[in-house]
Amino acid sequence: MMKTIYKSVEGKNKILELYDSQLARLGVPYKDIFVDTTFGKTHLVETGMPSNVSGKLMQRCKAPTLVMAAEKDCLFPGERLIRRAQEIIPNCTTYLIKGRGHLHYMTDEEKEMIRTFLK
Repeated sequence: MMKTIYKSVEGKNKILELYDSQLARLGVPYKDIFVDTTFGKTHLVETGMPSNVSGKLMQRCKAPTLVMAAEKDCLFPGERLIRRAQEIIPNCTTYLIKGRGHLHYMTDEEKEMIRTFLK
């Protein structure tokens, strides 16, 4: 049996409530997906790529948004994705991951960027 990351049921419920409230702030449709991984069930949120979502709909997104895209991503070219995100997401911070493709590692600097953004 996998250990839980939560210290208590009450703590888990508070975190999940906060999580749900942040998702609601997106103001765009999303879909919850649960995937089996080596860490157990992992929760993913699918909102679509900036190229296939409505720009008008994304203008309603009021939450601060971090978009990180890989320069050599063959599925979602980084520079194009970032340009589109900047056009349609009002409160958007972008970062181009140079020299890497679709499946890549993250440097300590990039991980720290995410932590700082989430504070």
